[in-house]
Amino acid sequence: MKNSTGKKNIIVYWRSGCPFCTLAVDLLEKHNIEYELKKLGEDFTREDFSILLPGAKTFPQVIVDGVSIGGYEQLEKKVLDLI
Repeated sequence: MKNSTGKKNIIVYWRSGCPFCTLAVDLLEKHNIEYELKKLGEDFTREDFSILLPGAKTFPQVIVDGVSIGGYEQLEKKVLDLI
C-alpha cells in the first residue's frame, strides 16, 4: 500500500556500529527512496524491538507499509519494488 503521495512507508530499525544497517540505508539513498530511521537506544529499546518485531534477532529490520520484510538481504532483493 502507498501513502497519499504514492510512496511506500518505510521504516529502518538501526543499531549503531552495524555494517548491514549502513548498507541498507546506503541502498535506499542510492535509489532515492524515502525512509524513516529508528535508532536503538534513541528511538526504541531492545524491549520495544522484541515487542514490535517478535522473532527478529538481527539488525537492520526493514518495515514496508507496516509489514516486516526482513533485513538487508531481503531489502536488496525488493528494492526495485519500492521505487
